[in-house]
Amino acid sequence: MRQPEHFDSFIVLGGGITTDGIPSIQTNQRALAAAAYYDQFKPSMVLFSGNTSWHDENEGLGTSEAEVMADIAMIHGIPACAIECESTSTSTLSNFVHAVAYVEGQDNVGVVTHAYHQRRALFIARKVLFSTVSPLETRGGETILGELKELANFAVTKALLHDVEQGDIETLLSHEASYKHKIHDAKRLLQKI
Repeated sequence: MRQPEHFDSFIVLGGGITTDGIPSIQTNQRALAAAAYYDQFKPSMVLFSGNTSWHDENEGLGTSEAEVMADIAMIHGIPACAIECESTSTSTLSNFVHAVAYVEGQDNVGVVTHAYHQRRALFIARKVLFSTVSPLETRGGETILGELKELANFAVTKALLHDVEQGDIETLLSHEASYKHKIHDAKRLLQKI
């Protein structure tokens, strides 16, 4: 698939932060990649998406992934007027469900996340959004175990959501608890490897 020459916006997916608000390597790399892509494409908006933690017990505590990434991106050249933060998402699925309000009506949306995460992220994005969604890959941080985990996560995602019609947010949301539980189970099984 050819990359568009123009993007209306980017959605930058969080990759984890500590309870002290320190970004994971993945979160930092995604924010830096967003700044580099911004410099190249100059979209009207960059949406940083992600809550405090992947773990529900920490939800709503402290600084969000979105806010941490936005701070990094501003230091590296994205103007504050181009930045939006969506700080309620706790999964890749909810990243895109909550992004709808920000990107509705836009034609070309770039998704900034790691290459190993793109397949699942784009599958979900295309279920949720009516825009043309294109990958903007972040490099670095890949491990064989990480890629195996993501492959398992994609298999779970595809199995749970394959029958959901594009734009059927209500059905997608009804699957979210099962989605998060099965993703967690897949990660737990792979940790035993």
